[in-house]
Amino acid sequence: MKAKFGVYVNNRAPLYIPDFTPPKLIQIATEAEKLGFHSVWVGDSVLAKPRLEPMSVLSAMAAVTQHVKLGTSIFQPHLRNPVWTALSWASLDLLSSGRTILGAGMGGGPKGDMDREASLFNVPPKERAQKMEECIMLLKKLWSQEVVNHAGKYYNLSGLSMHVRPYQKPHPPVWIAAGGGGTLSLRRQPSSRTERYERVVRAGEGWFMGPSTPEEYGEAWRTIQEICKSRYRSPDTVSRALETWANVNRNMETAVNEGRQLMEAYYRVKFDEKVLDRIFMGTPGDCVKKIEEFLSHGLEYLVLVFHGKDQFAQLKLFAEEVLPSF
Repeated sequence: MKAKFGVYVNNRAPLYIPDFTPPKLIQIATEAEKLGFHSVWVGDSVLAKPRLEPMSVLSAMAAVTQHVKLGTSIFQPHLRNPVWTALSWASLDLLSSGRTILGAGMGGGPKGDMDREASLFNVPPKERAQKMEECIMLLKKLWSQEVVNHAGKYYNLSGLSMHVRPYQKPHPPVWIAAGGGGTLSLRRQPSSRTERYERVVRAGEGWFMGPSTPEEYGEAWRTIQEICKSRYRSPDTVSRALETWANVNRNMETAVNEGRQLMEAYYRVKFDEKVLDRIFMGTPGDCVKKIEEFLSHGLEYLVLVFHGKDQFAQLKLFAEEVLPSF
């Protein structure tokens, strides 16, 4: 399978990058489509890492693009009423003629902010994963079944029919985030806990991993393959993606310094040089070599969070000097 490349259109950027106005998010999406990228992605958070609301941003992007896929990396379904989410996402999928990918996850950020965010929406912090998985399963029922009856730990519905259904049948694909370092400080080490990957196999059509080394990515993918086999599911039915940070520059030192400055503003923690093994910062040639390593470990989709002051220059340089190699 040919590698496909996505662009994370940073819907948090207007809050911490000077002169980065919200309309630039839409401009980046249109430019990414023109340059041949496969997809554009936005994130989701209220308190932990505040940003523009993701479905609103994707709806605006859907109106000005024709082919590029529209995704979330990630969306937190457990913070919302699933019936409203089913309606909103189905509407987005219809408006975009079936171009959506719902990337779901538990979110990330400082623990205090994460716990406050969960509590604000009546989610016990230690039950985020359970509620998220039940919500995903319920969304799929609401999108695909004529009448939904659901009795779960968090949601109970009886005889409910959704009259607005997604364009994609039976429903839009759901990719679940699992594993990866997650922060610049590497205080959260890449997860080896298999229950995260079991959730991918139970509830997802695809898998996202956060910043990691090629070897860590390959180890996680082998774990998912084994879980698939134990559940009589073909591993080929799981789309495989990596989301990681990038600053592409013809000068390595410039790439690292600029990336460090903006990433620290995003994460609000000190940059650890060891994180360079898990992100894409350097020359176009450096990026090509690292992508080739990940592809040898099973990667299909690479979603890049370009952290440069000039997002359009980053897009153009990557498209002209990296994409042609794949």
